[in-house]
Amino acid sequence: MGRLKEYFKNNPFLLAHHPSCDIFSSHTLNIRGWRLCLGCFVIYPSAVIALALLFFLSDLHSIEYLMAFYIALAMFLINSIRKIVYKDKLPKSMQIVSRVILGISLASILYSIWLAPQPEQYILIGMFLAIAIGYNLFNSKKMLKTCKECNQYPNFPKCEGLNNIK
Repeated sequence: MGRLKEYFKNNPFLLAHHPSCDIFSSHTLNIRGWRLCLGCFVIYPSAVIALALLFFLSDLHSIEYLMAFYIALAMFLINSIRKIVYKDKLPKSMQIVSRVILGISLASILYSIWLAPQPEQYILIGMFLAIAIGYNLFNSKKMLKTCKECNQYPNFPKCEGLNNIK
């Protein structure tokens, strides 16, 4: 474990993958001295837990793939509206809640894809990939816009927030 810990200490961008400046501090969590990406370290564990619950609940009650898809879509839309209206100007606790909602949305779409009959599976996979790619492009463009508005942008990508990238 020592080598892995040393590797991440020397490459902090791998776990946080956001600039380490104050402007992006709302995008990360600090846990025991480690900077972690708020999205990744909340969305993915939430998705794993929600997916496990969906499979467990499916033994108790039948959940149709379209219902799971509608749940995924509704939760994604709730988060998208939050992103448009409030941007990232919410308290960190609310940002964590919105990432949990995204995790449940991710679990629901994966569950929906798992349950869907063959021709519909391909449609759902295509829709999921289109939405995921679009969402990540939107976030990337928004991050770059934030960087362009910073007074250190003339030094980009060697600014204060990115100087720890090797």
